[in-house]
Amino acid sequence: MIMRCWQRIVRTVTIMRESYGMSPALSNQVLKNRDHSSYSCIAEARGVSNVISLVKTSEKLLVQRGNIIESTRGLLVETSITYPDPQLVFTNPTVYKSLYECSMCYMGNSINWYTMPTPVHGEALETPFLYNNCETLGYMSPTLGMNIPCNILLRTGECWTELHDDQSTNPILYLDTCIELDKTIEDQFCTLLGHYGYNTPLSIDIPVSYEDADAGQTVQTIRQSRQCISIGSVILNDELIRVWMIRPTINYTTYVVKTSEKMRTTVANNYVVKFRSFGNYDFHEVNIECPAKEPTTIKISGTMAHYYIAKCGVVAKLQSVSMGGSLLRVHQIRDFRKSPKITDICMNISILKSLTHGKHTSMSVETGNRCVTVKCHTNRSLGAGPSLTVGENGGFQWIGSPNDISESISSIFAVMNKNMRSREFIEVISRSRSMIRYIYPSGIKRTKQCHDNDRGSKNVNKSNLRNTPLQF
Repeated sequence: MIMRCWQRIVRTVTIMRESYGMSPALSNQVLKNRDHSSYSCIAEARGVSNVISLVKTSEKLLVQRGNIIESTRGLLVETSITYPDPQLVFTNPTVYKSLYECSMCYMGNSINWYTMPTPVHGEALETPFLYNNCETLGYMSPTLGMNIPCNILLRTGECWTELHDDQSTNPILYLDTCIELDKTIEDQFCTLLGHYGYNTPLSIDIPVSYEDADAGQTVQTIRQSRQCISIGSVILNDELIRVWMIRPTINYTTYVVKTSEKMRTTVANNYVVKFRSFGNYDFHEVNIECPAKEPTTIKISGTMAHYYIAKCGVVAKLQSVSMGGSLLRVHQIRDFRKSPKITDICMNISILKSLTHGKHTSMSVETGNRCVTVKCHTNRSLGAGPSLTVGENGGFQWIGSPNDISESISSIFAVMNKNMRSREFIEVISRSRSMIRYIYPSGIKRTKQCHDNDRGSKNVNKSNLRNTPLQF
């Protein structure tokens, strides 16, 4: 029946509009018994949120990861790059659709698909996908992915997400939190990536029509998966050293709603009712607060606050955002014209110091034993801007006003790119060690207190909400 339905659809992007459900078993596994029909579009992201979210990483888990990472450190990096050398070539920040495209940009190589990729087996293959010809339908596990890289469209509830190359082998690592971005944050990312020549929209709405549709045209959303940002590279003959990262995503957001003092409790409880209609959750995901010192203010915050705000049509102003879910990384490619070999280089505090050293008029740098913090002074913030903390293993955590995302991150990357051209960076790389096998480390301890400090909501009056059974 499904195949007959697909055969009736014109073989274009209109095929993307068809909607498919998830099995109750898979839904319960990834949604923690939430109502899967109303929450299915975040199923994939919730499957590993406790792994990729720096917000929830405990000190114990960080220590465990640190020990594992230490055991993966290999020998010193073998490099022919020395400073100075008149043949050294340095590249500016650039954005690629995927890490594979980033790695292959100087090699002139491309993948030839001799056989059609297939989903990796091991669990229920319930999530639909389309190959990039927009004709062949299949099902896969979003956590296990495909057996070899390919270009596909993965169905994520209400939209399709484009996955390119290596992204299809483990899609969950390349999906934005809840598969969605707040519109303000999405616009900031578009501006940031546009600085580096990447002008593909992160999401587009395409009018589509069906042969048997009564209503005529509808609109289908197609989202881009997270891109690979090359902060810069150093090239000498057939060797390349690159600093890069996958575009960060939302870890935590705080929204503000203004209302009258008399109506605040009623409005707050109405939000609770709306949010509850999407299933059960805890205060980490979304929390409503009524600050005692701000009697006309309601604050909505959490790791998934942006999702609830959008889905429930709540009119609120995005006040602050924490972003992460990505790492600052370094890799080496040797002999890339003949027989390329890619080596991961262990991130360490010496590399971070070399990337951020010097005096900068628009920012200040604080270096600790296990992390480097860059505090930005943007034009809009007049001296008190956002901050970026990078842990010793590359964990990336940006906190600030959403309006400062593009300006501050581009300024920080510009400093890093400039410092990659220095003797200090090249000498530090030669003293660093390679990584035998890659492990995702969160190098920064993030707790709820960090976000409480951002919200300024230590004294919260919840007495008016405490008596209702809908209270968190």
